[in-house]
Amino acid sequence: MKVLLVDNYDSFTFNLVNILRKNKQVGHDVVRIDKINLDELNRYDKILFSPGPDVPHIGDVMWQIINRYKSEKSILGVCLGMQAISMYFGAKLLNLKKVYHGRIKNIEIINGGDVLYKDIDSPFVGGLYHSWIVDEAGFPDELQITSKSMDGMIMSVRHKNFDICGVQFHPESVMTPQGEGMVKNWLLE
Repeated sequence: MKVLLVDNYDSFTFNLVNILRKNKQVGHDVVRIDKINLDELNRYDKILFSPGPDVPHIGDVMWQIINRYKSEKSILGVCLGMQAISMYFGAKLLNLKKVYHGRIKNIEIINGGDVLYKDIDSPFVGGLYHSWIVDEAGFPDELQITSKSMDGMIMSVRHKNFDICGVQFHPESVMTPQGEGMVKNWLLE
């Protein structure tokens, strides 16, 4: 199996690389977002969007990847990546009054059947680094919410028909002790 890790210029990308390296049966490449060639993505089985700064923009490269490969590839988005996935399918983002950088929250799994959460405790502890979240108001029907923070923020989503999911928290952070298991669950599904 081969995974493309799309690097959105975030230092946490290399924590994701370390998780990929530990899974010996998984080959991977890391390509910066502005160096992506859409025609070369056919050789990958799965695509992982890293976290990154700012917010996603309509029509950006992640958007183009989703548009082209949504029915063909397994896609996981982390933080910015989840926001891009959610926006592509019609969700809106909400700018929080409080910034969550380096914060820990308890997160409750809503859909226990989601492969990400196989053998993961609920609630689990998640590390947060964001100031924007996916807004539940007007949330698109084709996505389902799979976890929320105990104070009601959407923490993960999954598409109902495509193998596409995203997490707002950072599974690659030491502040998410079970996060590596979640990424491994996605890799091995």
